[in-house]
Amino acid sequence: MSYIVLRADLDSSTLILLAKAELLDIFLNDFEGTPLLPEAVEAESTGTPSRPDGLLIQQRILEGRLIVQGIEQPKVLSRLVQDFRLGLGEAEAIVLALDLGDAAVVATDDRNACGPARFCESGS
Repeated sequence: MSYIVLRADLDSSTLILLAKAELLDIFLNDFEGTPLLPEAVEAESTGTPSRPDGLLIQQRILEGRLIVQGIEQPKVLSRLVQDFRLGLGEAEAIVLALDLGDAAVVATDDRNACGPARFCESGS
C-alpha cells in the first residue's frame, strides 16, 4: 500500500474558523502529518491573547501540533499582495505552498486567494 503525504498549509481565516467551531483538534487528530502555518498566519490568528480561538491555536503551536514556517520567496509575496489584493496571511500561505512544491495543499476561504492558488497548483 502506498501513501501520498500532503503538507497542509492553512490561512488565518480557515484556522480561526476551525478553532471557533471546535473542529481544530478533530482536524489535527485526523490529519496525517503536521499542518504548517506561515508566520503571518500565526500573527493574525494569535494576535489577540484574550480570544479563546487564539489561545487554542497558540497552545497547539506550543505542543508542536501546528508548525510555523517562514517563506523563501519574498518577491512573490509582494506580487501576490499587490496584484491580487491579498492579505499577508493568504499571500504567505500561497508562497509557502510554492516553497513546499507538489505535496502542498493550501486551505483558504478567501475568494481572491483561490485564483492564485489554482494557478500555482497547475504548475503554470
